[in-house]
Amino acid sequence: MNEETLDGEGKYVLRWDVVEDRIEFEVVAGTLGFVGFGISPSGRMTGADIFIAGVRPDGSTYGLDFHATGQTTPVLDTQQDWRLLEAYVLSGENKTVLKFSRFLNTCNEQDFAIGNDTTRIIWALGDTDTITYHGATNRGTKSLNLIRANTRTEYVILTTLHDCDEHHNASD
Repeated sequence: MNEETLDGEGKYVLRWDVVEDRIEFEVVAGTLGFVGFGISPSGRMTGADIFIAGVRPDGSTYGLDFHATGQTTPVLDTQQDWRLLEAYVLSGENKTVLKFSRFLNTCNEQDFAIGNDTTRIIWALGDTDTITYHGATNRGTKSLNLIRANTRTEYVILTTLHDCDEHHNASD
């Protein structure tokens, strides 16, 4: 599993692994509010594919797929491609742990395909579970290569990019 701290203070730690035609993420975030994670064409919000998730004070969890049309509250996707696998709070540490996944290529125009090139990750932390502006210091961006190139992964990416209908019909 790969690991990268996305901020300079250790408030946002990302772990990930490619499993066949999906990518699985784990985030440990220094908040009890919402946790935002995005894949962006430019390192900014505009055009980004965004997943927002968290654990409410009552213990219930949420995870939603959004896209950004500008520097404003993201818009809920018509097709929910991100999957929340697990979410919990580390007791006594004020940290939220999220595990989630997505196809490398969802074949959805509102999403950003993940390939062998550098991917610009954007992140944000909210003080509460209400999805509002996160503030200037609770966000950031980092460029990463999410795919550690190997023959099997490259083959999966090439086939999923070329045949979206077959890819989704076989995986649903």
